[in-house]
Amino acid sequence: MAHVGISQQLISEVKSSITNMGIKERDVKLEQLHVDNPEVDNRATLDHIVPEDLADLKLKLYGEYGSLIEQMPNKWLVSRHNFTVRWKEDAVSHVTGEPCVKLFEYYVLHSSNFKLPPNTSTYDVINVEGRPAVADRFVQYANKKSAILAEVKKKYDNIVDQVTTYLKSCKSLNAAIKALPDIRLYIPQSYLDRVDAKVERRVAESKAEEHAAVVDTSLIVSTAVMHKFLGAQS
Repeated sequence: MAHVGISQQLISEVKSSITNMGIKERDVKLEQLHVDNPEVDNRATLDHIVPEDLADLKLKLYGEYGSLIEQMPNKWLVSRHNFTVRWKEDAVSHVTGEPCVKLFEYYVLHSSNFKLPPNTSTYDVINVEGRPAVADRFVQYANKKSAILAEVKKKYDNIVDQVTTYLKSCKSLNAAIKALPDIRLYIPQSYLDRVDAKVERRVAESKAEEHAAVVDTSLIVSTAVMHKFLGAQS
């Protein structure tokens, strides 16, 4: 067994490999989310919005003037074939896991001109207070998507931290594999080929066994096996 050190290049390649595994799992889960919610979109044609949701949307658009909608003369109103409704909601960041305020936008199209409130911006973006009912399914879908992104990021950040911390604690890749054979699942094949090359040489003992005890082997093995299965399917 040839002696192979723990280089920064090895650490970098292991990180990259784990990151790519995370991207693959993320994409599979997002695709399944889309399959389960095929008609969800961030836009709607006004003609197809149910009356209750249309009434709610008009109230959101007109705000404090909602009760006067029917009394406003057309010359006061702004005509648009399409426009964007924008609002804010409390949410949780999929990057930091911390509470945040998320900005949502929902696009509305109409086959003929739709009357919008007086002084509506010429940029076709209308800020409203609170989520329009027509956007409920879209926001639920977006929140599920954010939850998937947060879950996958947390999982793979954890794996990157455990695997790289363990490798850095070992005197050599040989010692790392000897103390924790499952770590091979995350080592590029070119390094494994070098480790497995037979030479008449003894490797100095290290405290790798000690550090291996803190690695969540169940997590790293199950994740690696899952990716081998996904790779076989693609």
